[in-house]
Parts: sequence; C-alpha cells; structure tokens
Amino acid sequence: MVREQARRRPRAREAGVALGAMTPGPHNAITDVAGVRVGHATIVRGAGPLVPGRGPVRTGVTAVVPHDGDLFAAKLPAAAAVFNGFGKRSG
Repeated sequence: MVREQARRRPRAREAGVALGAMTPGPHNAITDVAGVRVGHATIVRGAGPLVPGRGPVRTGVTAVVPHDGDLFAAKLPAAAAVFNGFGKRSG
C-alpha cells in the first residue's frame, strides 16, 4: 500500500516547488551532469525474521564519481552524511 501511495504522489518539482535556481536536466537526476558517474550495489541475503548477528541482511552503497580525472590531484569540495541504526544523523 505504501508503494502504491508513493507512485501516485507527485515529486516536488511536479507539485510546483522550485528547488534551486537552475533548470533540471532531461532526467532530473545527478547523471544529467556531464562527466558524473554513479554506481549502486545492494546486498540482500536471507529471509524471515531478523536474528541479530545472523540476518537477514539488507544493505547497500552508492558511489558518485564527480569526474574522469585524477580525483587525488583534482580534488573537489565534498561532504558526507551518515544515518545510523538509531535514526540519528551526522555529517
């Protein structure tokens, strides 16, 4: 039911909310920016009720590579945000 509601709910721009001063790209995504590459991996192992230390496992990671050059020589400003299991955030 939650997924059905999410499909019907408009995104912010579709609802008329202006975000930032620039026009979004054709896909309204970070991949619209020339040279930016994005990768994602998800691990799903096991099923059934959670047994701490044993599973099931649901986790993932997303990597954003901002340009094709040497990321160590041509550094860019960056930030990180971390969400832990208690719902707290730092970054």
